[in-house]
Formats: sequence, C-alpha cells, structure tokens
Amino acid sequence: MVEKNMQKKGFSLFEAVVVMMVASVFIAVMANSIPHKVKPKVRADAHGRFECYYRGNTLYQRQVIDGSAPIETLATNPSYCEFKPNPYAQYIVINAVGGGAGGVARTNNSGSAGEFSSMFVPAPETVYRLRPGRGGSAGNSGMPTTVDSCGSRCSLADAFNEALRVEGGSSTMSIISQRPENLQSCDIVAENSSGAFNCNTNARCEILNGGQVLQVSFCRRTDFYRTMDIPFESSNNTWNSIKGNKCRRNDGIGTFVLYDVSAFSDYKIPATNNGVPTCGQANIPFGSNPLWNVGENNLRSSSIPSFYKMRLVFDTNVGLPQEGTPSDMTRYVTAMRYNAGVGLLTPGNGGAVGKPGSAGAVIIMW
Repeated sequence: MVEKNMQKKGFSLFEAVVVMMVASVFIAVMANSIPHKVKPKVRADAHGRFECYYRGNTLYQRQVIDGSAPIETLATNPSYCEFKPNPYAQYIVINAVGGGAGGVARTNNSGSAGEFSSMFVPAPETVYRLRPGRGGSAGNSGMPTTVDSCGSRCSLADAFNEALRVEGGSSTMSIISQRPENLQSCDIVAENSSGAFNCNTNARCEILNGGQVLQVSFCRRTDFYRTMDIPFESSNNTWNSIKGNKCRRNDGIGTFVLYDVSAFSDYKIPATNNGVPTCGQANIPFGSNPLWNVGENNLRSSSIPSFYKMRLVFDTNVGLPQEGTPSDMTRYVTAMRYNAGVGLLTPGNGGAVGKPGSAGAVIIMW
C-alpha cells in the first residue's frame, strides 16, 4: 500500500515530445509575423512651385509638383493668378518682383529693375491672388507686384487684403549711396606730367578694405613716387568728404572727381588761407611751380600744385545702357536653372535704352 501511494502520475516521454512538436509548428508559422508591428503612416510633404507671369500681354500660371508633369494654363483671371497652398505643405516661400522700368533715351540710361522680396510663411488654409506688375514702356517706371490673401475669410467678397507688395523699377537713374561698400572703382583721369613732377611712373589708385581706404600713388617730384592712403571719413559715413582731400565735384550720376590737395596737408595750410578754398577745381591750378622753390610763408593759390585728378564711381540703380538691368528674380531663376515657364523670361528686368522693362512675376515654393 505504501509502495502504491509513492508512485507519481505525469506525462510520458512520448506525450511530451508530441506537445513540443505541435508548439514548434505554431512558433515556426508565426515567426514572420510577430516582429512586424503596425507603424503609423507619416504625412509626406509634396514639394513643388507655383509660377505666375506674363508672356507678352497674357497672364499665365504654372504648377510644378515633384513626380508630376508641369501644368501651365491661362491665369484664373486676366489680371491675377489664384493659388491655394497644397494641404500637405508645412510652409511656403513667396518670391515676388515688380515690373522693370523702361530705358530712357533722353538721358541714355537703362531702366532699373523691379524690387525683389522673399517671404517665408507657414502654409495656411487660405487662397492667394497674385498680381504681377507690368513692365514700364520706354522712359517709364514699372508697376508694383502685389500678393493678396483672404486669410480665414475666403467666403466673403471683400476678404482679400494685401499680404506683400514690391515696387516697380524706376526710370530715373540714381546713386544707391556714397557709402564705402558701394564704391565700385577708382581711376586716375589726369596727372601732373610737367618736368618738375614727372618721375616716369604713372599715377594709380586702388580701393582697399572694402572702400574704407583709397590708396593713391603719384609723382610728387622727379625723384619721389609717393604712395598715400586717403581714409574714409567716418563722421558722415559717405565719401562726400575724405580726410586730406575735400575737393570734389559731380561728374555724372554716381561719378565724382576728386582733385588732389595733398600739398595743403603737407604744408598744414588751413582750410582758407589768403582766400584759398579747400577745393582746387577753380582756384588750385592743375600743375604749377614746384612747392620746394617757394617759401612756406609765401604760399599762394598760384603756387600750389594739384598732382592728380581721381574719378570715383559708385553703384547706381541701373545697369549698362545697352544691356538693361537684371533683376534679382532673373538671377534667381537662372541660378536654379529653370528651363520652362518663368525660366524662359527675364522677370522684373529694367529695359535697355529706349526699350521697355520686363513684367514682374511671383514664384511660390513649398
């Protein structure tokens, strides 16, 4: 009896092997499906661009989306294109340029390019109306380009408000500024080559430190080729007045001629000495008797030489007369190598002399 109670009940070896085989079959079947979890779908950004431009007198709009063929159609309205941001776009960049001005034959200058602006905004659920400015006819300014948005009130008739405006180009040539960074070039237009001042070396000038300094080299006498720096005078932040040389006259828009008055500085002559003005255009003769033959106490205007005349050219708002003025939008589409649509045009360019300017354009990217 005791022996019988001590016997233990359990699976036989055969039964355990069968169970393990069945379990192995289930594990083998499910091995490929267990690691694969259901992943949430990620919203993909659909990149592309929308162009609005004039070709001739007709307004067109063109849409280019990655993976799709470009679509060009007539604009929504003869005077504006209508654009609604792609629902998957997270942001948009609006690039706009005003109409270029026409070139002016009377003053022999090209028209200036239209103003360019770029605006980065989160992609809103709204509608934009794009109105490129027309280019100016010969001698006339370009028209502004505007971008209107209806915000969240697009169902209302009066919902559209101006979101961006860029002005058209001007037909009037003007200097951008006389700040050092806008100084484009300098050259010697005349120098004193009389025997007493001829050292057999031509005068020259060089722009240093981004326009902060003009370095001039010239014959001071037959055995002295002098190099001197004319620093930018920071008190008024323009080249209207420069240290050691305040003699200047206009020689056309954006061009100025400086007369050398280094002799005044060398001999520490006051701004007015015996009626001698600071500018030698009329009263300091260009090339006169050598200074070293005249006593310092007897200096007169007739004995103070001017050793050179230097021309400074500043950047203006127009390009070369026969080529027109390229706009920043034209430079942009050229750099991006757009070969269709707006890429075949010159949006916002100023016209060459006697020619009209190019119409503006808008490019929206997302």
